[in-house]
Amino acid sequence: MTRFVFDTNVMVSALLVGDSVPGRAFFRALDLGTVPVSGTRMGELSRVLSRDRFDRYVTRENRDRFLESLIRESDLIEGTTENFLLMPSPPKTA
Repeated sequence: MTRFVFDTNVMVSALLVGDSVPGRAFFRALDLGTVPVSGTRMGELSRVLSRDRFDRYVTRENRDRFLESLIRESDLIEGTTENFLLMPSPPKTA
């Protein structure tokens, strides 16, 4: 199964604007494979999403649901995701 690694900013963007390029990439990755997420990354994402400035965009309840769904749908790993080999995007075909 293919693994797709995303940084915290992309995951926040996916939540805030699901139809954005980062949002579509993130949700498509969940459909096609797995998203490895470390406990450290989940903690960072939780801290970022708990900021009051996001209240006007997404309710706290929806942010909590997003985190719960991510825990269910992702591949929780120990350590960090920094050791994953990042592959270049394949060339676009017409």
